[in-house]
This record gives sequence, structure tokens and C-alpha cells, in this order.
Amino acid sequence: MIQAKSKIDDKIEALERQLLSVKGRETEKYARIVGYYRAVKNWNKGKKEEYKFRQNYIKTEFDESKNGTVEIRKNSDVIMENTTPNSEIASYMFFYRQTCPNCPPVKAIISNLKMSGESINADSSNGFTKAAKYNVFTAPTVIFFDADGKEITRTSKAMDLNILLEDKKIA
Repeated sequence: MIQAKSKIDDKIEALERQLLSVKGRETEKYARIVGYYRAVKNWNKGKKEEYKFRQNYIKTEFDESKNGTVEIRKNSDVIMENTTPNSEIASYMFFYRQTCPNCPPVKAIISNLKMSGESINADSSNGFTKAAKYNVFTAPTVIFFDADGKEITRTSKAMDLNILLEDKKIA
């Protein structure tokens, strides 16, 4: 037992010496400010302090009562808020952007659906107008409709889309 402890202590000491000789550099953090990215290390003291307290929000909503401003709420518990549990999904609208890094996984899932649907490029003028009509502010967004054309639910994440399709037993 004492021999095992001394071997462990020797190993710890060797690893600590190794840690002292590690060469490398600090990882740079970038944040988006008013449309462009800047290294956080170049920010002033006040902005750096404020950065520590930032929270990422996942839900945006259009509020007509505030002259059309976008209201942001933190909402990590709700995957799909307006799900109507017993409604049958009959069709979909998929809003995407050409430069969106999250759109291809959702597009891959949508392409395997055996139902009618429409893919809409939100970068085009018609797509932008249609996105505004349906209060779509995020790409990708998939809106599902029942046979009467009434919205059942919407989602913006591939993982949530998979969960929805499993729950509704849609392949």
C-alpha cells in the first residue's frame, strides 16, 4: 500500500513538472458587436466586465404593442411553445438563409419528410416578405400546419425538429 502511494505521488510530481513546461497561448474570444466581430481582449475595461454577465437568449418574439420592436426573453425550458398535441401535421414551411450555418442539418431532415411543404429563402425579397408575414425572425425556422392551414407549431433547431417528428410519429 505504501509503495502504491509513493508511485502515485511520484506520478503526480512528474505531471506537475510537465504542466510547468507546457507551451501555448491563450485562446482568443470574439463577440459580435453591431454587425462585426471583435476580439474581447481588445475591449475596454468596462465592456470586458459587462461581457462576464452576458446571457445568451434563445427565444425572440415580435411585439406589435411596442411598435414592432423585438422582445427577447430567456426561455430554455420550452422547446416548442405553441404545440397543439392532437393536431395532425399536413404541411410545412421551411425558412432558410444561404449563409446560415444551422440550416443544412434542418434542410436534411426536412428533405426526408413525406408531406407537402415549401422551402423559402429568407434572403430573397419574396422570402423576406413571407418571413415577416409569419413572424419568422430566425433561420432556420420550420412551421408546421394542419390540413386547414392553421399553424400547429414551429421550431428552429434540428434536435427539436427530430423530437417533434418522433412525438408526432412522422418519418
